[in-house]
Amino acid sequence: MLQSLVRWSAIVGCSVALSAQAPPVQLIGIARLPADTFVGGQPSGEFQPAGVRDGRFGAQPVQGLSSIRPDPNSGGAWLALCDNGFGTRLNSPDFFLRIYHARPSWRNSRGGDGNVDVGSPIQLADPDRRVPFHLVRDDSPERWLTGADFDPESLAMAPDGTLWIGDEFGPFLLHVAPDGRLIAPPFEASGYRSPDHPQVAAPEAGQLSTATVRRSRGFEGLAVSADGTRLFALLEGPTLADAPDTTRILEFDPIRGHFTGRLWRYRLDAPGQAVTELVAYAPGRFLVIERDNSHGPEARFKRVFAIVLGQPESYVEKTLVADLMSIADPSNLAGLGPAFTFPFVTTEAVWPEDGQTLVIVNDNNFPATGGRQKDVRDPTEFIRLHLPQPLPR
Repeated sequence: MLQSLVRWSAIVGCSVALSAQAPPVQLIGIARLPADTFVGGQPSGEFQPAGVRDGRFGAQPVQGLSSIRPDPNSGGAWLALCDNGFGTRLNSPDFFLRIYHARPSWRNSRGGDGNVDVGSPIQLADPDRRVPFHLVRDDSPERWLTGADFDPESLAMAPDGTLWIGDEFGPFLLHVAPDGRLIAPPFEASGYRSPDHPQVAAPEAGQLSTATVRRSRGFEGLAVSADGTRLFALLEGPTLADAPDTTRILEFDPIRGHFTGRLWRYRLDAPGQAVTELVAYAPGRFLVIERDNSHGPEARFKRVFAIVLGQPESYVEKTLVADLMSIADPSNLAGLGPAFTFPFVTTEAVWPEDGQTLVIVNDNNFPATGGRQKDVRDPTEFIRLHLPQPLPR
């Protein structure tokens, strides 16, 4: 078990003044995982662009957490999915794709040290050769998956305990056993391919790409229906055929192993924003995170919405649940005063603990900086929020 100790006095951040009426959403717990947290494994970061500070690391960084869910085998722990690593296929072939066991020691009104313990990871791998295209680690019998192979962004658990992962490179859906082993070939939706799809070639000069999904706008959210018979995969942003303020939710049948062709549309509050999670909390009802592309003092829009799926092809109904740029912290749990914000450019993971409690985690884009303070690497922050009203039913 890797003990990740946080020095609260050394953490600085951006805060905002509370308005005359305190924000209704309240911070009730926080824990921070330091940016420079590593676990055993091969060195990483060798392929980052020249000039990146400390670009090569002696082990694997625990970073880029893009989706969370409670660990069913360990009370109080979470399964935390890492994304592709350092941002692109080209700079991440030495980043191993993993799901970590993370256990926050919540700093709350009763105490708690605000640390996050990280246990042994679940390594994603393809030893049974399910993937029909070349992998970076084809040289090993384990065929460990890397950030040059897939970009995992969303995580869902099936009723049988197997895991489904939404990828952005294909975009694909990956079906893995609890030990991280792929148990089926990657699934793709007909007509949806990004520039990073292995069968999308770079266009010749003057020619158009055959991609239909924008780069880094694949399956950012993934949820299992209440009865376990359907998956819903959310594209982070518009396809090339969509209006700039519209994206899509696609339905997948995990029993038959194919996309059904049914879809729903999600309207962004402003063109250019992104939706970064999809989690079911009741039949036909889900949570999403919608955010702008700014961080630190420039961040303005980081919100959690509850949505309802109506008839296929219709726009979902949205209800604001939490404004992450306006959070009350009367107990000063974060050490930033009575007002707290979550200004990270990639706020990507949310989970409803109950009808009035949310857990939210940022993707810190390691080794990037500036989420809270210029030129400072961001820790991974786990926060618990109390909602003034129960989630809509």
